[in-house]
Amino acid sequence: MMEAAVVNGQSEAEQHTFFNGKVATTVLAAEPPEPTTSVPPENAPARCIDTREEARRVVEVLMRHSTPDRVHAVDTEVMGLDLKKSPLGQGHVTCVSVYSGPDVDFGGGAGEALWFDTLDMENGVLDELKPWLEHAAALKVWHNYAFDRHVLFNHGVDAQGFGGDTMHMARLWDASRLSGYSLAVLTDELLVGRRKVTMMEIFGKPVLKKDGTPGTSYPLPSPYPYPYPYLYP
Repeated sequence: MMEAAVVNGQSEAEQHTFFNGKVATTVLAAEPPEPTTSVPPENAPARCIDTREEARRVVEVLMRHSTPDRVHAVDTEVMGLDLKKSPLGQGHVTCVSVYSGPDVDFGGGAGEALWFDTLDMENGVLDELKPWLEHAAALKVWHNYAFDRHVLFNHGVDAQGFGGDTMHMARLWDASRLSGYSLAVLTDELLVGRRKVTMMEIFGKPVLKKDGTPGTSYPLPSPYPYPYPYLYP
């Protein structure tokens, strides 16, 4: 009789658990990666793209660097969402950010990050970025890809070139995390000195309690009443 396979010291039977009366494979947590202690310079280059012409220029650079050995980090920010509903069919993508690696130069120095301003869809920036977002050979890693793909699809962008999803990768790494899977939490643990600063921390203002002290609720203001410089912290 063939012996049961053993993985990480557990038999095949021990690698399964019951969930809702059904047998489901349990993801075995791998050894946690060693946190990095590298700290980027405070003036790390970033480029805001808010015109069609500039978007067309940087997209040409993105296309040249969309090779099989490179994965680009992509993220969106969205306003006008009812969080109790699916993002499909609602919300407005206010920006798309892209980081292609420490060696890619878009004109402001190697390692430059891109921040595409799409608050005003009339500026044509998303139209110019669309071919790259839909380019299947341009591999892209996201954090909660399903959400980003839905909100981009609302604007007629069919995102392709899936290269990974850090939220689900973290769940595969450890499905029992009590601290959650947000980028702020993950970067705080794994990228020492490089924790993501949340939108709430940047823009949120606490609701004051009756005694005048700050409460725990930090609602985000609408960007429309503010001038554009306020949107570029």
